[in-house]
Amino acid sequence: MNVKTIRRENLRALAHDLGSITALAEFLGKSQSQMSRLIGRHPIKNIGDKLAAEIEKAFEKPVGSLDWRHGGIQDALVAERMRAISNNQVPLLAGKAIKQWVLQAEEEVDKRSHELISVAIPTSQYAFAMQIQDTSMEAVSGVSFPKGSIVIADPESVVRDGSYVIVQLEGESELMFRQCIRDATGTYLKALNHRHPIYKLHSPQALFCGVVRQMMMQVE
Repeated sequence: MNVKTIRRENLRALAHDLGSITALAEFLGKSQSQMSRLIGRHPIKNIGDKLAAEIEKAFEKPVGSLDWRHGGIQDALVAERMRAISNNQVPLLAGKAIKQWVLQAEEEVDKRSHELISVAIPTSQYAFAMQIQDTSMEAVSGVSFPKGSIVIADPESVVRDGSYVIVQLEGESELMFRQCIRDATGTYLKALNHRHPIYKLHSPQALFCGVVRQMMMQVE
């Protein structure tokens, strides 16, 4: 078995551990179509050295481990932090409750005092649901989060360039839902509705409460 085939089998095993190719794409910050071309039913591309190294780093694995033959990869990071449990339940939170939820950190999490939303994506035990209260993330085309939608956010997910995040700016009482844009000039928070301004983060004290993993529904 050559290295190209071994890499493909190992990446398929990681996708299985996460629950799906879609979950793997979200975890790596890639598109689902890109992952399908690599490990789908009829793959048309191989996993190059650069991408293999990126995958190993994301899953906190030794350099070159994607090239090794395994009986099935059991990833400690995924098993601990990204529990791929069907119909996992997360609390529906708003306002100050979100900040309190995130800041309880290593404390025992009690979901029973909140309305629970069932999801079927891998999340950590700190994931939560939030209903969108304004139109700042509504777009005319492409990705859009309409007012009334419920999104699932996870504080354990890594914030990357392009991530949709829930954040509280220093000195502000309200949470902000925006797309995080990072380039050589800094970090920005961008609304999908172009009527809203773009914010540049000047303070390291901004509290990132979670990365949005999924939009669940729209409530009338």
